[in-house]
Amino acid sequence: MIKAIIFDLFATLTSGECDTEKMIMKVFRLEYDYAYIEKFVCGTHFKDWDSYLNRIVQGLKLPDIEETRSTLLDIFKLDFAKERMNPDMVNIVKILRSKEIKIGILSNIANPEYDIIRKNNLQGLFDVILYSYDKGVVKPEFEFFNLMLSQLNSKSNETIMIGDSLRSDITPAKALGMHTIHFTNAAHLKKALTSFSINLD
Repeated sequence: MIKAIIFDLFATLTSGECDTEKMIMKVFRLEYDYAYIEKFVCGTHFKDWDSYLNRIVQGLKLPDIEETRSTLLDIFKLDFAKERMNPDMVNIVKILRSKEIKIGILSNIANPEYDIIRKNNLQGLFDVILYSYDKGVVKPEFEFFNLMLSQLNSKSNETIMIGDSLRSDITPAKALGMHTIHFTNAAHLKKALTSFSINLD
């Protein structure tokens, strides 16, 4: 029996238009692996803007000047401005709430400015929201998934992980014994949930 569902945030519950790491790679002409950049951009425990930006500058070996920090802030602002909640997915979450299934969000998110859930006043739809910047750990690390399971008070075999990324969402969740649904669109998700006896119609 499924007791909990964990959603990825960006490109699962949202339109998926923003990509901070890609923009940073392009603007600063970096050749690092995407996951390496993500480790600093999303995996840095956010305490304040100065320490956060310093960590990115030092970790990615960017020019240690004020212009670099200003450029990073501009990237965050422009990148997030493109993102929107997916109304079909918001509706699905609302229906799931009515079925007494615990709902969580597990997301690699750069910093508080990217908290689209709070900015749309949707926190009440979720039992647990875990963001990488708040915990200093990113998917696909097992630690992040186990923290979510613990806070949802759900076992892996009672939980479904839904996300668009095979590397960050699906593969690690499967390795931990969770059920998974590789997200492509809302219609496919509704159909996939029926295999778990969860009917949204």
